[in-house]
Amino acid sequence: MAKKKLNVAMVGAQFMGKTHSNAWRKVGMFFDIPVEPVMKVLCGKTPDDFANAQRWGWEEISEDYKEVVHRPDVDVVDICTPNFLHAPVAIEAAKAGKHIICEKPLANTLSEAKAMLGAVQKAGVKHMCGFSYRYAPAVQTIKNMMAKGELGAIFHVRATYQQDWIADPNFPMVWRLKKKHTGSGALGDIGAHIVDLCQFLVGEVEEVSGTLQTFIKKRPIADSDTGISGKKGAKRSKKMGIVDVDDAAIFVARLKGANTLATFEATRFAPGRRNYNRIEIYGSKGSVIWNQEEMNVFQYYNCADPET
Repeated sequence: MAKKKLNVAMVGAQFMGKTHSNAWRKVGMFFDIPVEPVMKVLCGKTPDDFANAQRWGWEEISEDYKEVVHRPDVDVVDICTPNFLHAPVAIEAAKAGKHIICEKPLANTLSEAKAMLGAVQKAGVKHMCGFSYRYAPAVQTIKNMMAKGELGAIFHVRATYQQDWIADPNFPMVWRLKKKHTGSGALGDIGAHIVDLCQFLVGEVEEVSGTLQTFIKKRPIADSDTGISGKKGAKRSKKMGIVDVDDAAIFVARLKGANTLATFEATRFAPGRRNYNRIEIYGSKGSVIWNQEEMNVFQYYNCADPET
């Protein structure tokens, strides 16, 4: 029996657009899903975007996201734009009655996030934010262990996400270093993932106290601020731009309705750490440690059987 087709529109055609396109093309090969995704239209703004759309297998291209989200042949909108566009695209898509997938961080501000939530609730559409690490096999196993109470009462959580891709002071001013485009720095970019893992596995964060730091306050202005790697900004002028987002964030938290403390660290200034995403959970019956760089493996200590 033929599956119902799910027509997808994607807005954004750079780093995350490539990743999501690959997922849309292959999801049916690896998972038993009730629909058949159709890569209907990709919305971008540059010749590179349009070339990417053809390379990745999209049927059509467009420059106008408002026109795209209101098309009757679009069922779901996948938002892979820079952060400052998440709210306007999502709200417009909700008004058009489309289901929505939005990359993280959800929005640049709390007020934007609340407006997005209000729009999807009013429209009655399905909606989600792309926290992909939840679905690593080891994380799913830990989630099942937590549901069964195998770690007992949780005392504390330690979570850290370390990268090094902007540690070079000559790295150019890409959009992720501009608050008007990105909203926040390391805290929103990678810190969002470890907060989500803590809340997914253990519980909701209720109280926080922390600090932010910008280590390199000026960077070379490049000919292009697109992309994540800065490669497109190779031609740099002598002019310097002001970095107005955090390079690192460290904070402590108390979880809601529990006797649980948590510590979080997010930094893009950890030389040698490419994608070090680690969470440690310590409870009355045992503990677990997971590191995304070994995503299918986790360490488990059982208090009832210390030799294992």
